[in-house]
Amino acid sequence: MGNCSSHKSESPKGRVSTKARPSHLDWDSIMSQENDGGAMSQKSYDQVEVAKMKKELLESPQIFVLNNLLMSVMFFENYEREKQKFTHSTIEKELNPTLLRDETIECVIPDVIFENVHKNVKFRRMHGPNKNKIEPLVPRRYFVVNDNIEVLETKNTPQYSAIDKPGYQVVVEKSEEHFGFVKLKCAPSQARTIEPEPALDKKDPKPGPSTQTDDSEIYEYSTIASVNTPKPLDITSCERRDTLPKTCFTQKRIRKYEETSDDSDEEEEAGRKVDEAKELYDVVSYISSNGFMKYIQNAVFPNSLGLALGFDASEIALAKAIPGKIFCNLQDVNEDFAVLPCEIVPSVAIQWPIEFTFEFHNRAERPTMWDKFGEEYKWPKLNMINEIRGLSCALVPRGYIPKRGENPDSEIEWEIAFPKAQRYLDTHMSHTQIRAFLFLLTIYKSFIEPVNKQYDGLLVDHFRTHMYWECESNPRDWPEHRLGTKLAIVIRNFMQKLSVGELPDFFIKKKNMFLNVPNKHLRHAQKILHDVLESPAIYFLGALRNLKYTNPKFYPHFDFKELYRLLTADTSLMVNPRIVRPPNLIPKNRQMVKVEGDANYRREIKWKIEKEKQMRKLVMQKRREQEQREENLKMERRGSVDSIDYELQCEQQFDRLKIREILMFFIRHFIEMARKSRRLASQRQALFYLKQAYYLGKILEDFGLQADARELLEQVTKEEETSKKISVSESFEFPPSTPKRNSAQFSWEMTQQVKGNNINLNNLNKSTPAI
Repeated sequence: MGNCSSHKSESPKGRVSTKARPSHLDWDSIMSQENDGGAMSQKSYDQVEVAKMKKELLESPQIFVLNNLLMSVMFFENYEREKQKFTHSTIEKELNPTLLRDETIECVIPDVIFENVHKNVKFRRMHGPNKNKIEPLVPRRYFVVNDNIEVLETKNTPQYSAIDKPGYQVVVEKSEEHFGFVKLKCAPSQARTIEPEPALDKKDPKPGPSTQTDDSEIYEYSTIASVNTPKPLDITSCERRDTLPKTCFTQKRIRKYEETSDDSDEEEEAGRKVDEAKELYDVVSYISSNGFMKYIQNAVFPNSLGLALGFDASEIALAKAIPGKIFCNLQDVNEDFAVLPCEIVPSVAIQWPIEFTFEFHNRAERPTMWDKFGEEYKWPKLNMINEIRGLSCALVPRGYIPKRGENPDSEIEWEIAFPKAQRYLDTHMSHTQIRAFLFLLTIYKSFIEPVNKQYDGLLVDHFRTHMYWECESNPRDWPEHRLGTKLAIVIRNFMQKLSVGELPDFFIKKKNMFLNVPNKHLRHAQKILHDVLESPAIYFLGALRNLKYTNPKFYPHFDFKELYRLLTADTSLMVNPRIVRPPNLIPKNRQMVKVEGDANYRREIKWKIEKEKQMRKLVMQKRREQEQREENLKMERRGSVDSIDYELQCEQQFDRLKIREILMFFIRHFIEMARKSRRLASQRQALFYLKQAYYLGKILEDFGLQADARELLEQVTKEEETSKKISVSESFEFPPSTPKRNSAQFSWEMTQQVKGNNINLNNLNKSTPAI
C-alpha cells in the first residue's frame, strides 16, 4: 500500500535498497560547500541556494524533509537572550546558603541550559510502557560536594585545614591502570588519628570466565548490570554531619619494595616469610569511596540532605542508588507533570587536575577554521580553555568496574568528573550546536534509553562527550537550514566510535568511556542509529513527536501526523476527485461557457465552486475527526501500538504531487514560525524563516506549480516587508547599549541588509563562534 514499501529488519549486508541512503552520501563534501565561494549578489546567492535545495529534494528527499523538519521544532524563545542566564543556576543559588550552614555541603547543578529547555518543552512518549508519561529530556543532576574533605594539592602542602570546621585532609594518589580514577590517601598528619574499619587483604583477582565470546558477554553483562541496577536505600540514623564515620575509611598494606630471586625453592620460601614481616609494608589510610557512598545514600540523604534539597519524605523513602548516584523524584507542583527525575551525585571538590588534563590544554589536532569573510572558528578557544582551567572539579565515589575479573581497588577509587566545565561548554555552544545536541538526545530517549532504567548502557554523558568532539573537530559548518545533513554526519561518526568500542573522554583523552559498557548495549545502539540513517525522516519524525510544548504562547505546534501521512500515502489516493478536487478544475458537466461581458455569470459560477470547496472541506474535517475518535477507541482497547511504521522505506524520488503537498506544508508552517519569531525572538529569526519559505516557493515554481507558489510567495513578501519595517524602526528608535558580543556590528550590518533588501540565509543563521 502506498508509495512506501515495508521491509523486515535485515543485516546491512543482506539488504538491497534502491532509495537514497544518507549514510553513503558524502556528507562532509556537502557541508564543506556551505561556506565556499566568495561574495556574490543576493540574486545569484538565492539562485544557488534554490538549486542546492532542489537537487537535494530530487536526489535525497528524506534528507530534504529532515532539514526542514528540524527547522520546524524549537527549544528556546530567544537563545541569544536566554543564554545570558545559563552561567549560573538560580536553584543552586537558593540552595547553597542553607546547605553550607546545615549540611557542610555545597550543591552544583551543571545542566542549567536544560532547565531552560524544560520550561518550554517536555518529553512525553506516544507509545510503550510509559505512554503519556511527561518527563524532562534529561534528569536534573545535583552534585553535592562534601566540604568536610579537603584535597591537598601536593604531599608537601602545609598541614592545616582551609575549612572553617572539623575536616579531613587527603592527598590524591593516581590510579596507574585506570585513567580518570584516583585514590584519596589520608594526609600523614591525620592518618594516625583515624580509626578505620578493619579490612582484610584482598586476594588476587579471580580469573574471568572462558574465552568463548558468548560466555564472556553473558558474564560481562551480568556483572555490569548487577552493579548498575538501582537498589533501594538501606536507611540508617545519622548522629553527626560534621564528621565522617569509621566506615568511610579503610587501610591497605602497601609493599615498600619488590624483592625477586632466582635461587632455590628454600630461598624463595624464606623470602616469602620475610615478605610477611610488617617492616616490609606501609599501612596507608584511604577514604573509602564505597563507604562514603553508603554513608551519604543511607544516612545523610534520607535523614537531612534530601529534605534540604527539596525532596518530599515520601519520595525519599522510594529513592534508589547505584555507585556514585542516588535517584529520587522531585514533586514539582509548578509544572504539568507529577515528578521530576533527579540524580544526586555525592562528591568531593578538587582543583582542576592539570596532570590528568594536560592533553586537553595542549591538543595538537584541535583545528582552527575561517569562513570566506575571514572570521575565525575554533572550539574551544584559548580563552575558553583558560577559563575552564580555573574551575573546580568533583571526585565521585565510584570505582572502576571491569567487564571481566575484579578490581581490588574499586572500593577506594574515585572517578574524576567535570560538572562545571560541562556547564561552561554547554553554554558556549552555538544555537545550532545545542539544537543538534537536543535532537540527538531526543533520538536517544526515544529509541536507545532502556525502559527499565538500568544504567549499564549508554547514558546522556556519552552523547554529550561525542557532541564536544564534534564541535571541536569542525566548529564552523553547523548551518541551521541543513542541520539534518549535519546530524547525519554526527550520527555516522558516533556509530564509528560504537563499532570500535572507543569514546575518549573530552578532558582526559586516555579514558575510554565505553570501557565498562557491555558490548550488547553498544551493538544495540549501533543498530538503532544505522536504522535512523536508513530512514532519517521517519525516525526523527517518530522521535520529535514525543516533544510537547508546555506554553500555548510558544512557537506553533508542528503537525507530525500530517507530515507522516504525506510521506507514506499513496500518491494516487492523496487527491480523490470525488472529494478533494483541485481548485482550478471544474467538472466536465459544469464547464463555464465563455460569454463576453457576462461578468455576473462568471462570479456566480466562481461562488458556487468556492461554496462546494468549503462543503467538501467541512465533510473531510468531520470524517477525519470521526476516524480519529475511532482510532483512539481502538488504541484504548488494544493497548499502546505505535502509529508509525519504522520499517517503511519511502520512494527514492517523490513525484510531482507529493512534492507539491510537502512544499506547501512546510511553507505554511515557516510563515507561522516567522510570525511567532517576530513576537518571541527577533526580526532576524523571522526573516530567516521567511527566506526559507521563499526558497521553497521558488522550488514550487520550478516544478511548474506557479499558481500555488504565487499565493504563498505573496504572503512571504508581505510578512518580510513587515519584519523589515520593524527592524529599521528598532534600529533607529532604540540604539543598542555597549554590546558584549559584537552586537553593535551585527546591528549595523542588519540595518544595511534590511535597507538594501539583502537578506542572506547563511548570514542570518550561520553558526556564531563561541567567545
